[in-house]
Amino acid sequence: MRHILLTRIPGALFVLTAGLLACQSAPLDVGSQSGDEAPSFISVARSSVAPAADTAVIMSKLLFAPASDIDPSQSFYLAINRRELDQRWFLSAYLKQFSPDAVLRGAARSLGTRVVSFRVQNGKVFVFDVDDRKQTSDTFHQDQVIDAYPIVDGSGLPARFRRDDYVVIDPAAGLNRFGVVGDAFGSGQLGRNRFIVELAFSQRFRLLADGVAFEQAFTGYADQPIVRTDVIDPNLFRASGVLGLAVRRYQEGEGYVPTPLPPQTHYFTSPPRLVPNAGVSEEVAAKWNIHPGMTPIRWLISPEVLVAQAKPEVQAAGLDLFGTVKTAIESWNAAFGFPVLAAELHDPASGRTMRVLTTEPGIQLYTGNYLDAVPGKGGAIYAKHAGVCLETQHFPDSPNQPSFPSTMLRPGQTFRSTTIHQFSVR
Repeated sequence: MRHILLTRIPGALFVLTAGLLACQSAPLDVGSQSGDEAPSFISVARSSVAPAADTAVIMSKLLFAPASDIDPSQSFYLAINRRELDQRWFLSAYLKQFSPDAVLRGAARSLGTRVVSFRVQNGKVFVFDVDDRKQTSDTFHQDQVIDAYPIVDGSGLPARFRRDDYVVIDPAAGLNRFGVVGDAFGSGQLGRNRFIVELAFSQRFRLLADGVAFEQAFTGYADQPIVRTDVIDPNLFRASGVLGLAVRRYQEGEGYVPTPLPPQTHYFTSPPRLVPNAGVSEEVAAKWNIHPGMTPIRWLISPEVLVAQAKPEVQAAGLDLFGTVKTAIESWNAAFGFPVLAAELHDPASGRTMRVLTTEPGIQLYTGNYLDAVPGKGGAIYAKHAGVCLETQHFPDSPNQPSFPSTMLRPGQTFRSTTIHQFSVR
């Protein structure tokens, strides 16, 4: 990665799920492709899921997590197309759940992105960190080994794919578990301890347009007691969690030019980079590959927000959770001066998605709290919370809040507002 690469990968979705951020994309139908058209990654059914003892221990330690967060029945092997070996990939990690202390300790947090490649040697698939930022000179440029996965039997590979085209690994059996949790502890993100993952299994394989995503449930132990307020687990050295992992094809944004930091920093900065042959490191201004005319990056807002919105205490307080989330996302468009982000309401159970594009700075969510046996089409009777209404508008109390976008319309001025509703199933 040269200097800094923060790029929007085509087809990417930034997913907001109950206030948690992760990265996903629409699943692909791999059909009966083969040869050069065969997918880069395939999930392979396991003859057995994670060992029963390991699974029981992990599930018993994830006391904080809803049952839906742990699903050993979806455990899998990962088949990597041999043509993708030695290619560059983004490896991203997001800590979905963590115990002890959940959000207070690090849940709902990105653990960063690496540039990696896969290589086969000695019956294992090795994962190398191939980020260019570590090159000290024209002579010394050391790729860092960050994990190794034993190659497993690929007999479960779907028959429509050639076994010789793929190498199959157990993504939960890495000797270093990608190192992301251990690195988070060692770097100070989660602490300053040495942390070793001892139990793990992978679940929820999802094929992306440019790679693959899955989750990994884990339990591990630190070499020192983990500072905590949560006293549920008597073992002060133990921590558990669920990682969201994504391996996506490496890309660099067109036209990128590094921008040196000014004496007074006004920008997000890139990770430090060694300057080859100079003996020093540098940081530059971080850049995102966004531009006028781009397709807005979609953020999916989970129905869990609507569930929280419908709670009596939230209704009584007059809080608009959905509007708050959507406004927080799309208010950045005003800063950029063109549409960059678009919030969507998504129901994962049915796949129904409603996308709202608007020139208004805010949106009001009505959850049907006062519906009471209202007759509808086809003889339907709509009860409380049977539907939602998204009302685009300026912020409430705008005339009395100087920091809000103005609602003043002076003589001779024309008010124009555009709202577009798009419906789809994914």
